[in-house]
Amino acid sequence: MSSKTTSDFSNHSISPIFCLPSSWITLLAISIYLSLTIGCSDKTELGIEGKVLTESGQPLVGARVSISGPESHSSATDSNGKFLFGDIVAGSYQITVTKSGYQAYTNQITVIDTISTADVILEKENSQTISGVVLNKESQQPLANVQLTTIPVTTVVTSDSNGNYQFAQKLQPANYVVKAVAEGFETTQLEVVVKLGEPARVDILLPPLKPVLAFSDSGLDFGLDKDSLKLIIKNDGTGTLNWTVARPNEAWIKLEKLKGTASPEVPDIISIEVKRDELEPRDHQLELAFTSDGGVQKLPVTINVKPQPALFVSPEKLDFGRDKQTLEISIENRGTGQLEWTISTPEKWITVEPISGQTRQTPTIVKLRADRQDLAPGNYQQQLTIISKNSDKMDISVSFIVTERPQINVEARSLDFGQDEVNQTLTIRNVGTGQLDWQISVPDLEWLKVVPQGGTASQQNSSVVNLGVTRRGLEAKSYQQTITITSDGGDWAVEVSMLVDRPILVANKQRLSLAPEEKEKSFQLSRQGFSPIDFEIQSSQKWLQADPQRGQLEDQAVTVRVQVDRKPLPPGKSQAVLTVNSQQTQQNLDLTVVVEVLPTFSLKVIDVKTNRPISQAKALNRETQADGRIQLKDTDLSTVDGSVSADGYLNQSFSVSLKSTKQRLVEKTIRLTPIPRPAGQIKSRDLDLPTEIALSSDGVFAYVINSELSTVSQIAVGSDQVLKTYDLSDDGQAPKDLIVHPLTGQVVVANSFVKPIKLGAVQNDTISILPELLNRSMVVSVGNYPIGLAIDPTANQLYVANQSSRTISVVDLDQRKEIGLLTPSRNGVPNRMMMSNDHLYAIVDGTVEIFDTRLKKSIKRINKVFGPSDLAISSNRKFVYVVNNKKNSLGVIDTVNQVVIKEIPVGLSPVRVAVSKGFHPGRDLIFVVNQGDSTLTMLETWTNEVGLFEAWQAEVAPQPIKVGFMPLGIAVTTDKVYVVLQEDSVIEVLEF
Repeated sequence: MSSKTTSDFSNHSISPIFCLPSSWITLLAISIYLSLTIGCSDKTELGIEGKVLTESGQPLVGARVSISGPESHSSATDSNGKFLFGDIVAGSYQITVTKSGYQAYTNQITVIDTISTADVILEKENSQTISGVVLNKESQQPLANVQLTTIPVTTVVTSDSNGNYQFAQKLQPANYVVKAVAEGFETTQLEVVVKLGEPARVDILLPPLKPVLAFSDSGLDFGLDKDSLKLIIKNDGTGTLNWTVARPNEAWIKLEKLKGTASPEVPDIISIEVKRDELEPRDHQLELAFTSDGGVQKLPVTINVKPQPALFVSPEKLDFGRDKQTLEISIENRGTGQLEWTISTPEKWITVEPISGQTRQTPTIVKLRADRQDLAPGNYQQQLTIISKNSDKMDISVSFIVTERPQINVEARSLDFGQDEVNQTLTIRNVGTGQLDWQISVPDLEWLKVVPQGGTASQQNSSVVNLGVTRRGLEAKSYQQTITITSDGGDWAVEVSMLVDRPILVANKQRLSLAPEEKEKSFQLSRQGFSPIDFEIQSSQKWLQADPQRGQLEDQAVTVRVQVDRKPLPPGKSQAVLTVNSQQTQQNLDLTVVVEVLPTFSLKVIDVKTNRPISQAKALNRETQADGRIQLKDTDLSTVDGSVSADGYLNQSFSVSLKSTKQRLVEKTIRLTPIPRPAGQIKSRDLDLPTEIALSSDGVFAYVINSELSTVSQIAVGSDQVLKTYDLSDDGQAPKDLIVHPLTGQVVVANSFVKPIKLGAVQNDTISILPELLNRSMVVSVGNYPIGLAIDPTANQLYVANQSSRTISVVDLDQRKEIGLLTPSRNGVPNRMMMSNDHLYAIVDGTVEIFDTRLKKSIKRINKVFGPSDLAISSNRKFVYVVNNKKNSLGVIDTVNQVVIKEIPVGLSPVRVAVSKGFHPGRDLIFVVNQGDSTLTMLETWTNEVGLFEAWQAEVAPQPIKVGFMPLGIAVTTDKVYVVLQEDSVIEVLEF
């Protein structure tokens, strides 16, 4: 027989079970009887024979086969891989098979009354693994710390100091790609074929990275007008390019930086500037010398400097006086190149010759001629502007005199400003000849201003005088003043008058509205009028105040801040009135203030287990502070909803209505469920290939079955110590399941193998019933190969799934005996089970079958499951959870309608599920053991009423919980999670 037997769902190796046919037992009994009564018989030859094969099924020649027990022998396999030990005595033997290059094999075999057969399959050392060495492709030296992965992904390994690596995990026969990644080297991938039963090797050569210096341009040409250019320094090779450039000796060039780095994906950029100041008008060139670990290069740089002419004119002032007709100016070029110029003459009484020209080194003489014909007497001036083509310009002042005979005339004898006007004008005309010089004599009055108070007027150009009055600060009454204009052409008197009326209070806003987030607003208080105003502001409500409350208004407006105390105000809109009073005005001023008040929403996040606040939890696009709070002040949301997340906790959604609240502060507390974290391992010599674990109803003890030693161990949950281990080998071997009675605390273990004791009888196995202290056991015979247990505490009955018998035993725990059988439909094979009220849910073949325990029959099969491997029930007994091993999911069965209502994705190859009451009332915690990726999937479940039904809901942990290799059994307490690691023979402990 084969070297290992694998259970349907655990993927764990167990010791082989040898079941002798009943006919053998009968023959053995007859033989003994005849030998005792007659006294003589033919002796039957006893022995052990078999074949040794490779994993591919080929015979293995020369393998060393040894047996030890009542006798010890050894031999080598022949060309067909066969071996035979004949003529040996009956008994239990240990058989050992070894061969160089192969893993040793050991097993037990019992010889009773004939030759026993033991076929063996030997695995090669490092069978179906990948190994090799990583070398530098150029130096052929080994490379350490190279990260290697496979495609498809299996594991990640790192090369050692000698460059050696190995993917030690046994791989499936297939084509793989080995990918090697190391800093400073190109990533390399090589294909390798893993064959059945054979090791594979692939050596890898990694090429080192090399940079190459390159530029975006072959040279930089700034031309005549460019002052700045950018140069892109590229790496046309691999790796990182480190470059430097020598600082140029020329002062007209400036580099942004002198060194840098560039990669093939990200080039470097350097900005280069030039200055043409003080450079001769010609081409200038230099070379930038670059050095790098990717080569040395020189980059030519060129700029052009053009000629710059400069304008200069002399003299800058010409006075023709009363009789001169012509004068000259000199235009010089004090720069370089050719100066092109033009003269602008605003007045026609001056002409120039030439009006434009070109000047190099020799100055150009320009003649100016004055024309007094048709001009009225007076002084004449103008500015001549000489403009060059390069935008230089100079102004030349030109003047002369024409004899004059002025006479004054003003358009009015009086000006009345009334009570509103502030500005009026007077026009002074010269109705004679020449130029009129005039002056205005104005008393020192604060309410009347005259500008200008002197000037000239001609027949063509009159003078305009601006008169302005100010009423600010003046007493309300009529004001009058006479002003006199004196000139060399006569005098003129003008009567000026105005009226000052009572002022009026004015606000720039008649209504103020304060939004929810505004604590204050302001308005401008001013006067319409001119005399000072003493004012006082009064509020109709205590929650509304103005600052300042009193003061004086003059020329400048006063800013009044309106402040609101929202504490006494309910959510909604409130209104008050500010009244501004003054005895100097005709009437008071009222200002309406409307305040909108919104509630403040406070979200507090705490640990549901410790009630401590959780900081840095994320909700509403914010993070909680040290006190675990997030506040939305003055929120206008009718409903606040969202989800709260925090590292190490399950997410939780919430929704709070603020639509009709009358409270200023609305608080919501979110209690997050912690995700358990690894806290250690339970190790003991008593733990030997443990498989399943169960808790006492009070959570004080945990019980573990050990498949190798056929024992059950008791663990103190408080200390995580193994207190006691009870040997079940006298009751049976290879325990498959255990369960703890929730009322009595009794521990029940299913023993899947019992040695045959009677020839010709039906082979039955047993269960062991132990008290809580594990000081004795009671054996009850059940069907063949019991594998699953379930308890009905109300009826005090135990249900045992007998895999080989294809039956379910009903055991009365009071009488401690089997009282009946349940038969799965379609001759199905039962497996793991659980009770839900009066219904027994059992995994039968690839379905979940429901039995009515009162009617003692199957009533329904649920087919919407996929390779079911375990069952559990919710705390309220309304939902059954089924682990879908083939679909990597958890199915949810409604126990009322007995249908699958939901399916939740979990990890790879799930095998077990455990349910415990959560930290929130009415909520459960579910943990699914994912054997394929060595993780736990955690869920928190609850139900919501939807009409007449309860809707099942769950929050799944954002990340799976990583545990040890090949997890199997699981148990959950109020503080801990126990996970059985069969291969390591330890119990991993996680704590909330």
